[in-house]
Amino acid sequence: MDRRATLSTLLGRKKKQTAQKKTTAALTLGSGLSPYSGAWGYAQAAHLLRRSTFGATNAQIKQAVADGMAATISKLFADQPMPDPPVNYYFRNDPNVPIGSTWVDQPYSAQTNFANYRRRSLFAWTFGLLLNEGISIREKMTLFWHNHFVTENINDPKFKYVYISLLRENALSNFKRLVKKITIDPSMLLYLNGNQNSRRAPNENYARELFELFTIGKGELAGPGDYTTFTEDDVVEAARVLTGWVVQGYLGAGGLEPTPLFVQNRHDITQKKLSHRFNNAIINDNGQYEYGDLVDIIFQQEEVSRFICRKFYRWFVYYDINEEVEMNVIEPMAQMLRDNDFEGKPVLEALLQSEHFYDPACM
Repeated sequence: MDRRATLSTLLGRKKKQTAQKKTTAALTLGSGLSPYSGAWGYAQAAHLLRRSTFGATNAQIKQAVADGMAATISKLFADQPMPDPPVNYYFRNDPNVPIGSTWVDQPYSAQTNFANYRRRSLFAWTFGLLLNEGISIREKMTLFWHNHFVTENINDPKFKYVYISLLRENALSNFKRLVKKITIDPSMLLYLNGNQNSRRAPNENYARELFELFTIGKGELAGPGDYTTFTEDDVVEAARVLTGWVVQGYLGAGGLEPTPLFVQNRHDITQKKLSHRFNNAIINDNGQYEYGDLVDIIFQQEEVSRFICRKFYRWFVYYDINEEVEMNVIEPMAQMLRDNDFEGKPVLEALLQSEHFYDPACM
């Protein structure tokens, strides 16, 4: 039996004939994004903190009860200074980084492998931030974006530090702006071959994920190469838009820090035309700023807001989204996101203070 349907039965709600109807019945109790006005006690405070932080303690939950929901939400979403960078915890063979000092701005060595200890330092630092975050949603959102804008097989700890710092710094900021920044992040350029994408040999890896995984999602197949939300032709054209970017400083090459670099003669300067899914938009040559023009066009589509709001919902509430949830929760969230020019913070604040979030079937 579905977990929500089980709770419905235990709470005395009328049984339905099918599993789908049972699930729907459980979801009609919560009034979408309407502000929660019920009891605020240990169960509600624990639910909020367990969904929005890591390892909420008994003392923190009791404090949230005493503070009230509004004050606790304010704490969760309060601006936080960026944490101190990771340090050398134990490695004695790094001549530039004494134990207790940070390595993030220090060079590598051709004689000694510094990457291993720095990688372990980065992991320890990350878990320390998760365990000691207190009442703040930032680390939960940093992990959300880490799963959304996924990278892998990046063996340079400095690149990883730059990437994770970008996500943390923008964890509660503007979704569109974050998409633009991640597009030319050094780790992302490496992982999805953006650094190999040139006018002579366009590489479609990032272009495809930009549509399918990062912004608008892959809809139902409407025809050959047409996924309702974008087409294969859009992937081809977007790859051309994104040509010209390379990375510098991988594993300390050239003594450089991890940075993206736009190389003009690698960029396709010809006109690009998107499909009817984007109103046949034309993108003219705009050099190093052209990728931003592409993102702006994608974000004109309302489905972008629905796509990311479904992911917010699954992260904080429940994995299953039925028609009731789509209509009463996702659509209002998506509208709010568009109304706020893709600022995510107001949307998440509304979700975590909603009747739906505190429905027993969601707890």
